[in-house]
Amino acid sequence: MAGVLKVLLWAYGIMLIILGLSGIFFPDWIAESFFSVDDISNFGQLTMGMLGAIYIAAGIWLAMAGRDPLKDISWVKFVILKIALTVVFVIYALIQSYVEANAMNITFLVVDFIWGLAFLIAYPWRKSRS
Repeated sequence: MAGVLKVLLWAYGIMLIILGLSGIFFPDWIAESFFSVDDISNFGQLTMGMLGAIYIAAGIWLAMAGRDPLKDISWVKFVILKIALTVVFVIYALIQSYVEANAMNITFLVVDFIWGLAFLIAYPWRKSRS
């Protein structure tokens, strides 16, 4: 399973880097495409850029952790928690009507859920020592 975990970490890390770059350089497009927000304020653009920088940093570290995922298991735990929190927040945002329940948001939710499931399946669960 370490090989699968390695591929997952690399792929998810690269995806985060791409999303991060998009958040920095194309915040309006991200807001419109992913969240159905027609116009975002300067503060929204700043926030998207800062989030983009965080995604790039996390993506780089996840890709690096992919070299030896068992040694860097904390990064696997990080990505599982990040995905879980993202799924919960997107559901909350839909319930609160922060964003519309369009095809892109539902797809975003399902894709993140699938990523989380893949990481949970590939996670090296150990039996507890009694």
